[in-house]
Amino acid sequence: MFKNVILITIDSLRADHLSPYNYPIETPNIDKLASQGILFKNAYANSPGTPSSFQAILTSTYPTMYGGYGYMSKFRPYLPNILKSALGDSIYTIGIVSNPYLSHYYGYNRGFDFFYDGLNESSDNLIQKGVRFLKHLLQPSPYPVGSTLNKIAKKQIHHAKNTNRRIFMWIHYMDVHFPYFYKDKLKNLLLRKKIHLANSYILKVVYGEMNSIPKDILDQLIILYDEGILRVDKYIGDLISFLEKEKLLEDTLVILTADHGDEFMEHGGLGHTPKLYNELLHIPLILSNPSLTNRQITKRVDQLDISPTICEVLGCAKNKKWLGQSLLGISEDKLVISEVANTSISDKVDLNEWRISIIDDKWKAHYYARTREIELYDLEKDPQEKINVAKRFKKTSLSFREVFQEHMTMVRGTWSHISLKKAIKNLKLKGKI
Repeated sequence: MFKNVILITIDSLRADHLSPYNYPIETPNIDKLASQGILFKNAYANSPGTPSSFQAILTSTYPTMYGGYGYMSKFRPYLPNILKSALGDSIYTIGIVSNPYLSHYYGYNRGFDFFYDGLNESSDNLIQKGVRFLKHLLQPSPYPVGSTLNKIAKKQIHHAKNTNRRIFMWIHYMDVHFPYFYKDKLKNLLLRKKIHLANSYILKVVYGEMNSIPKDILDQLIILYDEGILRVDKYIGDLISFLEKEKLLEDTLVILTADHGDEFMEHGGLGHTPKLYNELLHIPLILSNPSLTNRQITKRVDQLDISPTICEVLGCAKNKKWLGQSLLGISEDKLVISEVANTSISDKVDLNEWRISIIDDKWKAHYYARTREIELYDLEKDPQEKINVAKRFKKTSLSFREVFQEHMTMVRGTWSHISLKKAIKNLKLKGKI
């Protein structure tokens, strides 16, 4: 269908802060992508954090399956491995990320011909490492910024073109993620102090030191968040212009999405703590190519559908373990299940902390394993999820409880071989086998 696929993921980008989703601030380059393709109005993350949501994006499996998230388990059907297995050297796979949770340390480099995570320059000598460290300290962002990623991406795309190979590239931008900053104005000391103060409130709220913040601080955080979106929009425009210049755009499907959103006190928090409300789950999703007819799809889809779509476009068979369907053949709304199983202060998976949500038609239900309590919201009347009607609609709550139990049983079934592997390892350590 298309020779190449570019998967653009943007950390912490909620859908309702983009102009294609009716936000008043224009994002011209993302708008152009949306105008030349398919915009999914109701796309959802399967988890509210980076380590967990990318299990869904790149393996089309739920985050808590196969022993949980964090490290990319070799038991999972990982998209880059599947592409290389199916297409071999005919495709050049490129991974360019700036979030440490997506680094080679967590196994994300597998299946990529080229992989950059900002952490893999181990061959540098001591002086080179010192210079790089000083540059890192002087940068306003703790993560490699989009211009750095684009420079690397262009070089690798050019290499693939020169070697006459197809391209799958995944590029992950962190420019919207906390801590927020104004890149071009940090020489202004007063502004730096103001930004530092605003950022400090996020940490205080996340770690439970505060449960409310002044309105002017909240407004400042939203301004900084939106400024990051405008910045990443420019980087995306620069990347698309390069594809056009290299005469690759017509043969390339560009997929733009996010791993999760961010909260601005809608449910008493900031950033993206382990909650499952829609400000954290409703994400942008765009499939773009100049040849595509512009249309908007309102049917519910989720991150599980991204890997099957990429595989179909590039001409390889859908993996049997994948739970999603290609976005190119969506015919009906799906039951969207999202989940998370860690606390705000730990990324360790703990099924006692398991939270699961389900969106089905007008209803959204939440389940918390520790208390076994269910929250139920009528999204038609209460899209902000403020009024829990579980006690009023007991039969509906009960039917959702059955689905939650089915999901948990299915997930635990994928842990069995992991538990067996650990048991064998323990027996070997004890000298019993």
